[in-house]
Amino acid sequence: MPTPTSLKLAFPPMPQTIQQAVELLRQPAEEVSIREVVKLVEFDPAIAAFLLKVVNSPMYGQQRRISSIQRAVMILGIDASLRHILNHALAQAAHSIPPGIKNQYLKIVQHSVATALMARYIFHHNLTDTRNLWVRETAAELFTAALLHDFGKILLLYNFPEKAIALYENALDQGVNIIELEEEVLGMTHLQTAYDVFERFKLPKHLEQAILLHHAPISQVQMLPEELSRLALFLIAANNAAQIFSEEATPVEERMQQIQKLPEWRALVQNEILTLEEMENVLEALPGYYEQTKEYLSLLH
Repeated sequence: MPTPTSLKLAFPPMPQTIQQAVELLRQPAEEVSIREVVKLVEFDPAIAAFLLKVVNSPMYGQQRRISSIQRAVMILGIDASLRHILNHALAQAAHSIPPGIKNQYLKIVQHSVATALMARYIFHHNLTDTRNLWVRETAAELFTAALLHDFGKILLLYNFPEKAIALYENALDQGVNIIELEEEVLGMTHLQTAYDVFERFKLPKHLEQAILLHHAPISQVQMLPEELSRLALFLIAANNAAQIFSEEATPVEERMQQIQKLPEWRALVQNEILTLEEMENVLEALPGYYEQTKEYLSLLH
């Protein structure tokens, strides 16, 4: 029976990531901004995971583990970041996206990016003071956790393509418990897989734990230390909102009713992370946030 440690670590970049990296490298160095490189990485969970692995490696000797994509690019530098991306792309050339899994792979990436953008919108709707160090660092960690929360699915898709495609399509259609189904069919879950890989990548512990918790019962999450509980609750809220909003055959009003009934919103108020008024303001703004998110998702193909 395979285990997470025995999986092939195949996670090639999205094709447009490689194209954009080449285009940026062709420009004079002084004309390329850190923000352009960060934006490129923010649309590709595989590259985000890879760059965090590089920056947290002994080669760079960081005293604390790095969880922010922007911080990683700043430490590595613009030129080195782009060259790491291209070198990784060449090394992963043998694992290019096979036609048989491309659609499911794209769905996972689109959901990951949508969750990350929704997490950013939800967090910043009330916490707008980006001069505050806690706000900046928490926002960066939350975005990374949301972007990588389904990274385990990418690895399972590459290692068990036929089983994983059937599993994820059936789970979506039938509304079954994805964790139980993964355990039954594959002998491991995307949570276990991601946690094991991120341990090897030496990502920050609380980031790993938040990702591990995104399917946990809300009552369990509420009992955790404040920083981890806050990160996990925002991640759960963004993940579920992104999933529900993606079901576009359902009218917006019905989707909003589903979201409003989710327990994580009450937990955010009960744990004094949001006030009741702030929660209501966020929920009112969610449909508009998702429309903005759809504009970004249209760039992924």
